[in-house]
Amino acid sequence: KLGGGAIDVLFYGMLNGYRRGRLAELRRYGLQVFHANANGPAFGAGLHRLLRRTKIVLNLRFFDGETEWKMTRFLRPLANRVLVLSETCGSPAEMAAWGDAVVFRNDTAALARTAAWYLRHSGARHTRADAAYHVFRRNAAAEALREPLRKLVKQASCGG
Repeated sequence: KLGGGAIDVLFYGMLNGYRRGRLAELRRYGLQVFHANANGPAFGAGLHRLLRRTKIVLNLRFFDGETEWKMTRFLRPLANRVLVLSETCGSPAEMAAWGDAVVFRNDTAALARTAAWYLRHSGARHTRADAAYHVFRRNAAAEALREPLRKLVKQASCGG
């Protein structure tokens, strides 16, 4: 049962055998992971309220393969200055683009050690989460400007 206090590590997403096994393994390492939608949906305002209390958001792949990319799952915590700790996922280019925002680790032991370290070092956690927010803003701004700039260039090259 979750009270109204801080959440050390929050995971939200549908469970399958792979994720269930990873969560159980992380808990055996002593990590307190709260599964936000274990008993019902977690989205919108309810998820936002949970994020405001969360120290670390955990991202786990749905499948046991590193090519799965979950950027949409990262956006809300990054925008709310919550540290995102993720299994290695996506292409090397995707991970490089978001490497200053998301802390990627490739195995359960490394995820557990990293989470424990950031939980003990709140200053480092806040610094990393703040830097991640700025990466999010920079990448979001670039994406938002892409289409308007394309139209502007097209108009300029066509003479109006």
